[in-house]
Amino acid sequence: MTSSRFALAAAFTLFGVSAAALGETVPSAAPAADEFAWYAATLKPGATGVLEKEGTVYFHYRSPMKGSGMFREERAAGPAMSAVERMVFAWISSNAVSVAAPAGPFSGIPGTWFDAKAEATRAIRNLPSRVLHRGADGDDYVFTMAVAKNDLLAESAKGPFEARPEAHERQWKESVRKSLTAPDRMAFFRDCGALDLWTLLSEQTSGTKAIEWSEKTQSADCRAAVESLRKSASGAPEPAAPEWISLLGEFPERAEAETNTVPGIASDARVATMLLSFGSCPAPVGGTAPDLDRMLLLLDEPATNAAATAELAAIVAVSPGVEMPWCLLGDRLLDAGAPHLALSAFRNALRANHASAFALDGLRRGYLALGKPALARGVAALILALSEDGSLSSAAAATLSEPDR
Repeated sequence: MTSSRFALAAAFTLFGVSAAALGETVPSAAPAADEFAWYAATLKPGATGVLEKEGTVYFHYRSPMKGSGMFREERAAGPAMSAVERMVFAWISSNAVSVAAPAGPFSGIPGTWFDAKAEATRAIRNLPSRVLHRGADGDDYVFTMAVAKNDLLAESAKGPFEARPEAHERQWKESVRKSLTAPDRMAFFRDCGALDLWTLLSEQTSGTKAIEWSEKTQSADCRAAVESLRKSASGAPEPAAPEWISLLGEFPERAEAETNTVPGIASDARVATMLLSFGSCPAPVGGTAPDLDRMLLLLDEPATNAAATAELAAIVAVSPGVEMPWCLLGDRLLDAGAPHLALSAFRNALRANHASAFALDGLRRGYLALGKPALARGVAALILALSEDGSLSSAAAATLSEPDR
């Protein structure tokens, strides 16, 4: 079987259409000065089919209208337009050139988010086309669309939809942004290995319900929350799940030890709990607007300046529901050699803003620092979809291209 015939067979499989459903090829007619007169006399009365004539391809669909009443034509319109779209897709696929699989960071994102049918529909609807007829013709419904053959060949020259890098990039960005609020978002983020959003957006796996804690039972309460998160990875894909389980298995001891090496970070009970619970203790929504200028000055202080770190933590305590203070604290903690607490800080920022590319980049850097490349790739993939910052996107693409170590 040739590659073009294989592509055509794949097109039929994708859309659930048999070759017979496309009808017979309409025989060519003598050229006419008036295209519409030629169409009305020759092509319109004919059976469903495809005709190439003088640099134009005509996709012609005719079928009996069912039922009666004033809406029978409207009921036939949708299926007719869909049938013509399938015919156009089959033409493009049968002429598609063979190209290599897509390269770049988007090709390595796991899951079932790529929809070739959606890409085909988009490409077909963006083709310059003319509708010669749309409506009733006696008891039949007729839909005929004309497309310049050069435009069809140009689309075919891009290769199969699954092998187009720009299609992967477009669909990934659309999928992530849509899934932030979609009902099926949990399965989407789990299957793509984005375990932070998977847990932060789920009541069942991350404790978005307020955990029961007090200053006396803080350590036990936080350990219970982290253990619940660790167990949640049972349904996550390889290799992210083993890294997640390993990280959270050691997290309570490592995070508590880091609070001893960074003076002042645990002085506020709420901040300490939000850090030691790995972002599972929710903060109030919003809060007092923080002093951004002061925070940036504190961030410029050397990582060994414990007083500056403590002051930054105090600013977070006043605005625990605001994204930016957590991001800056996370940066500070990474520089101070406390990567586990830094991860918690960035997760708390991500809870405040699920689409925060800055928080995701902090997680990426934290996971890399702890030798967790699969978890780093999970958040890097989200950065590519959400970031408008070129440097963040470049760093994320580099992380996605790195193999497991």
